[in-house]
Amino acid sequence: MTTYRKVEISGHQFEMLGTVNDGDCKVRLKNVKGQAVDMLCEDFIEGLNKGTTKYID
Repeated sequence: MTTYRKVEISGHQFEMLGTVNDGDCKVRLKNVKGQAVDMLCEDFIEGLNKGTTKYID
């Protein structure tokens, strides 16, 4: 069984599924409804630096 890191972005919780590179680097997340959401890696990293994104496990 695969376990995913849990992250919180602007007060919303997601499971971090991994990264995708389709020309742009993206972080693939799954929201609490089970829907996959992609976020640009640079935005994810910027959120970590600003404190709006954090690992919760």
